[in-house]
Amino acid sequence: RRARAVGTARARARPGGVEIFDDVRTDERAPTVSSPPPERTGSRSGGYGGSRVDIFDDVPAAPASSLASSPAAVKAASAALAKAEPLHELEDIIRVRGYDPKAIDEYFLNHPAQLLERAADVTSALTTIWWLLRKKDYENLVPTIERLGPTYVKFGQALASRGDLVGAELATALERLQDDMEAAPIELARAIVAQECPRVLSILDDGKAIAAASLSQVYKGTVAGRTVAVKVQRPGIAARVAADAALLRAAAKVLEATSGRRFKAQAVAAVDEFASRIFEEMDFANEANNIRKFDALYGPTGTNRRALPAPGYVRVPGLIPSLPATRRVLVMEWLEGDSVISLVSPKPGEKEAFEAAQAEREASGDETDCVVTWDDEICSKREASLPLIDLGIRCTLSQLIETGVMHADPHGGNLLRLRSTGELAYLDFGLVSEVPPEVRDGLVAAVTLLIFSRDYEGVASLFGDLQLVPRDVLENEYQFGSLVASLKEAADSALVFPEDAAVDEATLKSETEEQARLRRAANAVPDVRFDQLLGALLALVPKYRFVLPPYFLNNARALGTLEGMARSADPTFNILRVVYPFAVKRLLANPTGSPVLRRVLR
Repeated sequence: RRARAVGTARARARPGGVEIFDDVRTDERAPTVSSPPPERTGSRSGGYGGSRVDIFDDVPAAPASSLASSPAAVKAASAALAKAEPLHELEDIIRVRGYDPKAIDEYFLNHPAQLLERAADVTSALTTIWWLLRKKDYENLVPTIERLGPTYVKFGQALASRGDLVGAELATALERLQDDMEAAPIELARAIVAQECPRVLSILDDGKAIAAASLSQVYKGTVAGRTVAVKVQRPGIAARVAADAALLRAAAKVLEATSGRRFKAQAVAAVDEFASRIFEEMDFANEANNIRKFDALYGPTGTNRRALPAPGYVRVPGLIPSLPATRRVLVMEWLEGDSVISLVSPKPGEKEAFEAAQAEREASGDETDCVVTWDDEICSKREASLPLIDLGIRCTLSQLIETGVMHADPHGGNLLRLRSTGELAYLDFGLVSEVPPEVRDGLVAAVTLLIFSRDYEGVASLFGDLQLVPRDVLENEYQFGSLVASLKEAADSALVFPEDAAVDEATLKSETEEQARLRRAANAVPDVRFDQLLGALLALVPKYRFVLPPYFLNNARALGTLEGMARSADPTFNILRVVYPFAVKRLLANPTGSPVLRRVLR
């Protein structure tokens, strides 16, 4: 993955003022020079011809860090790291084999006390969380979730973008889980950097992390006169996630064994998928590859940028070929901006600070044309954020329907509005899903049938074409009829067709199916609450033995997160008004020659 021979090109300029350079072989040791040359060269990532994220190569060697220059300091840091990773044997297994459920189960079979200790910790923390939620003690809730580790922090991050579901106060508190968690001790971060990327060790000398989330923390520094971010993985989290996966697997096995034939949704497989995606996110070399792939599609020179509204692209952090990513350290361009979620959901104390500043201006006699109230300020911010959120949603739909390369973790902390240009930037590419063409076509067909003609029987048949439901369920007349009825009930609970309220009951009963179809086609797209629709569909999983593809939950969470941010800015936002044009466009174009799309169009 790391050995890439690349071509040669001259320095180019990327919109937004970030220079990118070509002509580097990243499989060779980067030359060390005393000072940066007037013109530097960099790399175009192999395999993704449209990518221009590799920047400012031929970086001079960083000065030796005064805090880790002695062998004694290095030895002490390594000892501290080993102490912070008590399951170091399991860490070694993970380092070699990645997420291997059998190997992990075998390890804990030989070390049951370690798994029991983790089970006790999780049980105690979940009990505390339940009690804190009842008391609405959100100040202590977030640290409790933090201590549980990445497995559980992921759920909190998803809820942070759903203020419309959990309430603004809880959602605001949970935002701390996105990039404002307590950082791991600096000596442990330094030990990891010293082992994997010592050339940037001096950046960690001041000991302050700019941001910290569930899997990593970020330090800001300078390399060759350029501001960079150094992303360092938290120590010991791989073993903790593995322990959580072992516990969840055990619970899933019990669930499958005791639920009989009514539950065939492969609970163990769902746990393995969830855990494997977290492990994938912990591999920073894989993340660097995902950045290049995404930039090749949606960056300023990307091949799919025409699918997006103005400015027609999104930004991603640039990479440094001479400082290649390792499993636990990633060095990339620093992007200065404000999280999109902060534009639609004010942080604690922000209102008080604004009102204090207004009062100070009034007291100083500062004359202004008009007095801006807090409500005016929030409305202005939300209005300004809507074009960015719309761009993010359309970019996500393009990923899901057109290209199949999907950033599956676009929570509020991973979307930035760049201060210098106002552009939308994506961060954190640990989770990128690959959606097969047949699934994309099936989604297009399902959306079209559901909205245009409410053909629930056609949608149920599509589940068979996509191998989401076992063939015996579809061939059984009773079960198929029950599935169609359940789909109709789920849609009725989450979709609101505006024309239904305007037509009297007698007309609804007397009109033919063709008349009803034409009437619905002439009216507006229905309003939808995506979270309600998703919940209703998930309720059907055990009854009809749905086999959910590995990317389903991550992609659904991505759309739900963006919908939540959009509704925070505009309560009338309807995601189907954006989804439907994408679906119809692909249905008419049918670029893959899909027989499913041809059948639906007929």
